[in-house]
Amino acid sequence: MIPFAILSGKIKTKTDEKEIRLLELSPDYFTFRLLKEQAQKYVQQLSDAGQQGNIVLSFFQFQKRSYHEVILNCTRDVVKIELMPQKQMEGLVCEIRVDVKNEEYRIYTERFNKEYLNYIYLKLDETEADVIIINTCCFINDAKEESVQTILEMAEWKKKGRLKALIVTGCMAQRYQDEIQQEIPEVDAVIGTTGYTEIVPILDEILAEAEASQKEAAVEEPKEKSFVNCCPSIDLLPASLADKRVVTTGGYTAYLKIAEGCNKRCTYCIIPYIRGHYRSFPMEDLLEEARKLAEGGVKELILIAQETTVYGMDCYGRKALPELLTKLCEIEGIEWIRILYCYPEEITDELIAVMKKEKKICHYLDIPIQHSEDTILKRMGRRTNRAELVSLVEKLRKEIPDIVLRTTLITGFPGETEEEFKNMVDFVDSMEFDRLGVFPYSAEEGTKAAEMDGQITEEVKESRRDEIMALQQEISADKAASRIDDEMSVLIEGYLYEDDIYIGRTYMDAPKVDGNVFVRAEEELISGDIVPVRITGANEYDLMGDVIYADEFTE
Repeated sequence: MIPFAILSGKIKTKTDEKEIRLLELSPDYFTFRLLKEQAQKYVQQLSDAGQQGNIVLSFFQFQKRSYHEVILNCTRDVVKIELMPQKQMEGLVCEIRVDVKNEEYRIYTERFNKEYLNYIYLKLDETEADVIIINTCCFINDAKEESVQTILEMAEWKKKGRLKALIVTGCMAQRYQDEIQQEIPEVDAVIGTTGYTEIVPILDEILAEAEASQKEAAVEEPKEKSFVNCCPSIDLLPASLADKRVVTTGGYTAYLKIAEGCNKRCTYCIIPYIRGHYRSFPMEDLLEEARKLAEGGVKELILIAQETTVYGMDCYGRKALPELLTKLCEIEGIEWIRILYCYPEEITDELIAVMKKEKKICHYLDIPIQHSEDTILKRMGRRTNRAELVSLVEKLRKEIPDIVLRTTLITGFPGETEEEFKNMVDFVDSMEFDRLGVFPYSAEEGTKAAEMDGQITEEVKESRRDEIMALQQEISADKAASRIDDEMSVLIEGYLYEDDIYIGRTYMDAPKVDGNVFVRAEEELISGDIVPVRITGANEYDLMGDVIYADEFTE
């Protein structure tokens, strides 16, 4: 998970100027939606008190440290009463264009009634935030280093900004909770992998203490601040958040986490030690959450877990993913269901049959295989071999001819010889996966692989990664070119103003990891629309196409 922070901004209308303070947690890109419970509570408090505050938004993209054009997808909830008290725009959906101008984002409300709303400025300045929450990762060393650097950077605003609360959450918080407390005193709380339901109460506690300390400082020496450590057992299964779920992925796509933890114990992986053993969320809770998401306008559900394919084994005594999928397909409003993180040895004939039968299930599987060679797979603690992997791929393509297969590989695992690497290259060449990612091996402390003999230099690991990715780029280019003249359904996700073109995805593309489709249209499209498109062009990873209108649609 990429770290995020909370940002600030200002709202201005023709008749009134107000600043609002609201909290939003976003995993990946800017969104502009009010939190229906906590955030609106703060808004109302400010309004009742006749006070001014800031709009606090996330996401600041630490990873790239750069700002690029972003399309925000908004619903009427964004501007319900607080921004536009004169008018309620029932059911209105709009897209907001963002331009970079000297570290400011100016948002033009092209489809809002400009009589009621002139402009919005978002100033990307952490110094304006009262609260910063950093969601961390320590799955690989690069993620760990990025998380640490982000915490240190944000901690500076405790000294020279207006920051009142700095919270560190996620995997690294779970794993290094004591070290964070000792080494970074600016941090007010660490919240582990099973403690996320407590973020709001902890935040309220920290802010109340900060306010009290500020008052005390005026008359006496302030007390030493307390530190909150909220790291419950990693084997805890948090209560359902169906009633409190806030979609921060555009309003039409949502992730549905069906399980937590992992029992596999691969020798290179630290996840079981920070996420706990495998626990499935009750099916009735997942169905209720999915129904509420659908009622809120979500059209695409993306099923995730550390491993989705063994869902139900712990609580039902069977692999219940096919049953869950069947019931999810019955929910009105859901049009696409995508399955990620399927371990190859756990893919059953029943799962394949359900994918073939149910039209809502995308013919797309993410199958992390990590390597092709039996000796390396055994050292990794994986439960497949090359012959079984080849057989599975062949079966999937036979049973579901249009299936798109994504996989991931690791280069430079301890002991990987040049011959074994070349064999993996040949494997990639022969399998021709539709989507493929490669990670240089990362030695994680506490894992068996980190203590193995035959550790390989970073230079060799990265060189091997680059070789496979160069090959995959050729494969991807050929596969994309083969799609020209195809008619495909595309989920619209935004609009590129300068190019007068829409951007979206097909069933072949998971968000943020796969390619896009750039769509030309004669009529206005709204983000979340699923439209028929004829593919007219392609590059290595992306497609181009034109909307097919009713009189020419032949599919």
